[in-house]
Amino acid sequence: RLLLMEILQWSVRTFETVYNPGNCNYVVLRKNMDKFCYELCPDESYPAHAPWSTLEVWIRLNSLRASEETDRKLQELKSLPDNVCQQPEIARSIDRLEQKWLRECSKPYTVTNYMTLPKPTGPAKTTMMGVEAVLDRLVEGHHLQKLGREGLLTK
Repeated sequence: RLLLMEILQWSVRTFETVYNPGNCNYVVLRKNMDKFCYELCPDESYPAHAPWSTLEVWIRLNSLRASEETDRKLQELKSLPDNVCQQPEIARSIDRLEQKWLRECSKPYTVTNYMTLPKPTGPAKTTMMGVEAVLDRLVEGHHLQKLGREGLLTK
């Protein structure tokens, strides 16, 4: 994985989504002469697929609402004067409450086969990848490694 990260210029986050290859498994890289870079060649790898990868995400659902207590506390802290909100302890409290608020309005999902998603394009690489491709690979929940590749694909 470390060599793939270096050669393919993966980010740390991408590296952490990829599982270690199994015993006697290998990944084939081919030199793309047009782009002057190496690319994964899943068809020639063993087993014949891209390295298995999953990405844990939280999806904000409009149907979910934060608790009244969290909402109230967050509004109280945000209504404080700016000079008070700038204090490190208050800023951390606001940050923690915002995170709690988001978690209460979200559900955990796992994106399966993350490495085979189309790469973002555009000058700043900020264009959203195909939403349909991501939705097809979502499995509800986190920490699903125990299901394994085949279990997640069937789920």
